[in-house]
Amino acid sequence: MSELAARIAAIEARQAIADLVHGYARAIRHDRPEDVPALFAPDGWFEIRDGHPSQAGFTVRTRLDSPEAILAYLLPGKGKPHPVPMIHNLMVDLDLARSVASATAVMEAPVIGTPHRVMGEYRDSFRCIGSRWQFASRIYTIFAAASSV
Repeated sequence: MSELAARIAAIEARQAIADLVHGYARAIRHDRPEDVPALFAPDGWFEIRDGHPSQAGFTVRTRLDSPEAILAYLLPGKGKPHPVPMIHNLMVDLDLARSVASATAVMEAPVIGTPHRVMGEYRDSFRCIGSRWQFASRIYTIFAAASSV
C-alpha cells in the first residue's frame, strides 16, 4: 500500500470509528436501544464501572457479555428519563494491519426529566469486520464524584 493510500485508509477508519461512537450516543439520546446491538461485534461486550479519572481502582457495576445482553439491559428504560450523552475528547489509536483500534472519550450527560447528571470515560476497542467498524468492547467508568446516578 502506498503512503497516500495508507493515510487515506487511516483517515477513513478514524471517521468511521468516530461515527460509531457518536452513533451509540445518538441511539441513547433518541431513546432507541433497539439500534445499539448492531453497533457491536457478535461477541462484543459492555462493562459499566465506578471509578475516578486519575486512579486505577474501580468497581464493576454491570457487565453485559453480548449485544443481546446489552439490549436486554437497555430496553426496560425505554420511554423513561435517560441520559443525553455528550462525547468529548475522542482519541483513536489504529492498528490497520490487524483491523483493530482503541479509543478513549469523556462523556457527560444530563438525565432529561431529572436533576441527575453522569460523567465518565469510555475505553473502547473496535474491530473491522468486512468493511464495517464495530465495538469489540466498551468500558464506561462513571466518575462518582462528578455524577448523581
